[in-house]
Amino acid sequence: MELNRRMPVWLDWAIRDRHGNASSVASCPAPEKKPAGYACVSANSECVNSTNGPGYYCNCSNGYEGNPYDKDGC
Repeated sequence: MELNRRMPVWLDWAIRDRHGNASSVASCPAPEKKPAGYACVSANSECVNSTNGPGYYCNCSNGYEGNPYDKDGC
C-alpha cells in the first residue's frame, strides 16, 4: 500500500547580524539611516519588522513582485 501524503511548510525567519544577534538590526531602520549590510536593496522593496523575535525581513512593495533582496529584484 503506497501512501502519498503532503504537508504544507511555513518558513518563518528574520535577518539578524552574522553572529545571530539582533542587537544591530532589531527592527527596520529609518529610510534615511539604512546601515551597511541592509538587506532590502530593491528600490521597490520595504522592510517589515519580524514577528518571531528581533530582526526584520523584506517584501516587494504593493504592485511589485520578485526578490526584494536583489537590486533589481522587485
